[in-house]
Amino acid sequence: MLFKILYLSLLAVTFGAVAIARSDANHRADDQTQIGGSQSRSSGDDDSKPLGLPEAEMRARNEIKYYEKLHQENVDRAREAAELSEKIRAAYDINKSVGQAERKNLERIEKLVRRIRSAAGGSNGDANDNDSPRDLPAALSRLTEASGALKTGVEKTPRMVVSAAVIERSNELLQLLRYLRTATR
Repeated sequence: MLFKILYLSLLAVTFGAVAIARSDANHRADDQTQIGGSQSRSSGDDDSKPLGLPEAEMRARNEIKYYEKLHQENVDRAREAAELSEKIRAAYDINKSVGQAERKNLERIEKLVRRIRSAAGGSNGDANDNDSPRDLPAALSRLTEASGALKTGVEKTPRMVVSAAVIERSNELLQLLRYLRTATR
């Protein structure tokens, strides 16, 4: 009888020690995950190790989705600016003048380009006027080319990159838009 009691108490102590050790290891893993983010896994790790807290993983996924959405909105802005500039150029080719609808489209392009520049990390600094167009048709042609180049640049730029080329194209477009606003009044 005494032997059974000793045996059972030895088993209870052993199981208790194992449970405490596992609990302590899980708490240390959780603390490391909270401090350093989700743990990276090498090819030799087994699949039973936790990757991180589910809340942290969900936050990271939501953040990625948020930035992907912002990037897609920026790409859509660049596409819309390119389409509007082509419409303005086509309307000018037909009518040989810039009407009220085209002036509104110029304002819309300016808003879109300012948002693109802001999202790309640019500031509201003035662009230099060293290469201003000489006449309205040349300015409209350059507007179409520059907005197409901006669209291509925004589409090719990854979402987490600050692109000096996109900022430069945005500044060039804003300079052209300022010229076109004054030339079409």
